[in-house]
Amino acid sequence: MPMKPLFRASQVGKLMAYPDKDTLSDGALTYVYELASQMLLDWKPELNTFEIEKGRVVEDQTIALYNSVSGNFYVKNKERKYSDLFTGECDINEDDEDLILDIKSSYSKKTFPLILKEGDKKLYEWQLDDYMLLWDRGNAGLVFGLVDTPSHLIKKQDPEDWHIVGHIDESLRITTLFKKRDAKREEQLINKTRVAQDVLCEILDKRGFDFKKLEK
Repeated sequence: MPMKPLFRASQVGKLMAYPDKDTLSDGALTYVYELASQMLLDWKPELNTFEIEKGRVVEDQTIALYNSVSGNFYVKNKERKYSDLFTGECDINEDDEDLILDIKSSYSKKTFPLILKEGDKKLYEWQLDDYMLLWDRGNAGLVFGLVDTPSHLIKKQDPEDWHIVGHIDESLRITTLFKKRDAKREEQLINKTRVAQDVLCEILDKRGFDFKKLEK
């Protein structure tokens, strides 16, 4: 049986409107259609490289900032997990605390969320649900951190002051969201993602996609 496309933990929130229903919303279908287009036509969405590159470069600094604020000694996870539906690589996997964490490094003062908006919370919570399922953990957390932006990653139109933050109280530069594992939400996540996977496979199959590519 050919391998089926997997959904990354960071993607699943886009599928989860009306989680009790066993059909996809218009927005979720649009997202699945875009994934099909990317796979069939071999393209990737344009990514905002300054924000993403900062996230890569300062990840260890953000973990260190959170360790300083929380009094922990967390270290970066390097393992990626797979199931028949999902794939994900959480940032911190802590056995002793039955906990996984996802670390996000905000680009600037302007983009750092002092308070998480309700819509954003929903997307992130589904991502955390997915990580708990993949790692079989009972607790998950999302950590937003704000550290200095390397000078070469500051956009020309941005005031430099938006990116120099090391002098600000550390506790003001951390925002967290924690949740516990929820069997009902997990079931909703699995059911909805399976529908999305079936729709995606049907589109790919009709267009002659070579599923062997997924085995690489």
